[in-house]
Amino acid sequence: MNTLATIQAALKVPKNRLNSFSKFKYRNLEDIMEAVKPLLVEYDLKLWITDDLKQIGNRYYVKATATIIDAETGCRYEVTAYAREPEIKKGMDEPQITGTASSYARKYALAGLLLLDDAEDIDSMDNREEPRKSPSKSPRESDDKIWLDEGGDGVKGTTRETFIKVEEAVKSGRVKPADLRKHYKVSKQTMQYFESMVQ
Repeated sequence: MNTLATIQAALKVPKNRLNSFSKFKYRNLEDIMEAVKPLLVEYDLKLWITDDLKQIGNRYYVKATATIIDAETGCRYEVTAYAREPEIKKGMDEPQITGTASSYARKYALAGLLLLDDAEDIDSMDNREEPRKSPSKSPRESDDKIWLDEGGDGVKGTTRETFIKVEEAVKSGRVKPADLRKHYKVSKQTMQYFESMVQ
């Protein structure tokens, strides 16, 4: 077994952070880095992550590349992930917008390189059709759901990071806009925004 495969098998990064508003556990980039550093030292591996901005059409994407080099064999392993800078800038200045996209792309590049799963993240929502039920409340009226809020303040709705994850999942086709109401309260204006992405 090569050294990277050994680290991938050994590395455990539990989702110990809780988003109390969206009610899901998650890990961030710093959690992954903290867990992998001792293994990098033990196996004499070098890790770095770089960012590059790419313009696709009229939108900017942050391209993050996570690279591991085995100092003993010289083998090099890379994984790349992209995150789009959002058009909506409400409550954030430009460096914060780029920083959020960079953190998201870096996290997923590193998670891909280290084979970490994201079973509870928005990217893995079950979007299959559910059998029709006669609920006592409609998805919009459910009290246990929070607003999918483009402002992203995390007080009245989702955090900005969660909104960006949802935006990326819808844009890539992994999540249908209609399925968002299974997990969130979604205003008509926000739903129109997500529906416009897939038309």
